[in-house]
Amino acid sequence: QRVEYWVGLFNEASAKARDEDRGKMLAGRLSVSPLDGVSVAVSATHALGNNLPEEPRGKLATGYAFLAGPQYKVTYATGASGLFVAPADWRLGADAVSFQGPTSLKVEYARFHASQRDGWLQASDVGNDARRVHLPGLRAQAVYASGTWVLTGEKRVERGVEPSHPFDPGDGKYGAGAWEVALRYGFAQLKFDGLPGHDGPSEERIQELTAGLNWYLNTSTRWTFNASRYRFSQGQPSFDEFLMRIQWSFF
Repeated sequence: QRVEYWVGLFNEASAKARDEDRGKMLAGRLSVSPLDGVSVAVSATHALGNNLPEEPRGKLATGYAFLAGPQYKVTYATGASGLFVAPADWRLGADAVSFQGPTSLKVEYARFHASQRDGWLQASDVGNDARRVHLPGLRAQAVYASGTWVLTGEKRVERGVEPSHPFDPGDGKYGAGAWEVALRYGFAQLKFDGLPGHDGPSEERIQELTAGLNWYLNTSTRWTFNASRYRFSQGQPSFDEFLMRIQWSFF
């Protein structure tokens, strides 16, 4: 009960939604729990074959695009303009989680690497026939640390919180549920390898601070409220985001 592992082989390593069977992605994850309530894990993906290019839009959860400015476009030799980068060679990640009584702490790091290479821009991408072009590379990394505290005193576990006084009218229970506060800080860095003789982006850094309130009505329903502020390094004004989400679990 101390070690878990996952291995998968997936069709298409690109984030694009379509499937043209150009390549595959091998993914794996290893998690170790040295102590009760504590786990550390590493994960990785590796692209195999000639996968489709990635299209890094740089969007937040509410759809705000922070890579939408003219400085984040690349003009290719074909005359096409856009922001497509080479498929990822590797994606690497590591995380550590601790659940102790009513509190939790999680730290996660992720790294993405795509080398410059030749690739295909599809007709739907550039408005003409599919052509082979030289694609810029992308190196990105991100890290965040988050903590939570259950105000009503229940124990925090990986699945969430089981309220001592649930709100479950179907079962004749009308308690206040469990309430939890959360705080997270995140940092991300994106570095683009521009093409010689072409315009293109270079680097963007993002800092994020989020405060959250979670309401566990019962064992299967959670209502979350998150307020975030994002700061960008390339002249974009700070952006504030508010998210409300209701989640149900049937397990």
